[in-house]
Amino acid sequence: MPQSETGLDIKSLGSSPQLKELLERFPSLRDQLRDIYQATLEEEWQETLPYAGRSRGFGRGRATHRHRGPWTREKGFNRGVGKVRKLRERCEEGDEVGKKAEGYMRFMALITGSELPEAV
Repeated sequence: MPQSETGLDIKSLGSSPQLKELLERFPSLRDQLRDIYQATLEEEWQETLPYAGRSRGFGRGRATHRHRGPWTREKGFNRGVGKVRKLRERCEEGDEVGKKAEGYMRFMALITGSELPEAV
């Protein structure tokens, strides 16, 4: 069975008592994990995004589009990893606080095998 570097059996994570306890204690964690998962899906992928700048005025004519190309599993995975990284950074920098941040950081500790102090 696949295991992380910490020895956590990834396949049994879904039925682990630690995860069940985290999801009960931190209800927003389920929504955070669902958002990360949805970011990886092909249905959520947009091949082009409108340029966020001005469409006329300062520049050379019409607005451009940022081309991301067709969805691939790798692009979906990378998008999910980006969401994980961004949320972790927001928690570590204090931009995300409270129960939402605590639940996410405890989930990350469960996955990585890191130690966190008991809840306050």
